[in-house]
Amino acid sequence: MKAEIRYGKHEVSFYRTHPTRGLLAGRVSVDVFGDNFMPAYTEGDNRDVVATDTMKNFVYAAALEYPGASHEGFAAFLGRRFLRTYPQMQWMRLLLREIPFAAHSPKLLSPLDDDYGTVEIEIAQSGLRDLRCGRRNLRLVKLTGSAFKDFARDAYTTLPEVSDRPLFIYLDVHWRYRRMEDGVDDSAARIDSAAVRDAIMRLQRLRPRRLHDPTRGLGPPALHLSRRALALPAHGGWRRR
Repeated sequence: MKAEIRYGKHEVSFYRTHPTRGLLAGRVSVDVFGDNFMPAYTEGDNRDVVATDTMKNFVYAAALEYPGASHEGFAAFLGRRFLRTYPQMQWMRLLLREIPFAAHSPKLLSPLDDDYGTVEIEIAQSGLRDLRCGRRNLRLVKLTGSAFKDFARDAYTTLPEVSDRPLFIYLDVHWRYRRMEDGVDDSAARIDSAAVRDAIMRLQRLRPRRLHDPTRGLGPPALHLSRRALALPAHGGWRRR
């Protein structure tokens, strides 16, 4: 029987301040994988086990040492530093969620309960295995031009058909890079997740208002948005998802 051994530390909050690069804040979850940890479960031999509290402190130290300014770059930096320091870790998965702040001045910021960037990365001793970036918790309100009608009806249906209604949309957007290194390098090839958010908002503003022909459910607005996003000029080498 083949077993996959993994353990880790989740939801470690970090805040890194820098006089020129500003504030980098987020929550990171770390899962490490390796057959080397099997003796800890079968024999009580913990010599290769890195305590999860050590992982937490490692995240704090790596955030201070990270020379860049992006969450994607920090995720890759953290993964490489973990694997170099603890070679008994065969590979690891990192999930990083941005903690967004609004800057009122170079010295004054306030936290936002808003959409946020995400990074999902898998990295092994041999290098990057997978990278998916994203912007989550986008919230859009369409005041008119949405209908819900012509749906299946039977003896249990009481919902009336509506020809025009407000529509509240939660939207998560994810993308991958043709060359994964582009996504973790603080260069022009990397796509800032806030820029993706802004592009989506512009698409919504540019959409014609067809009040005489409202869409009939959730599908058409989402399909329209996806098609318009796919029509955006490719930046660097990313693949929209």
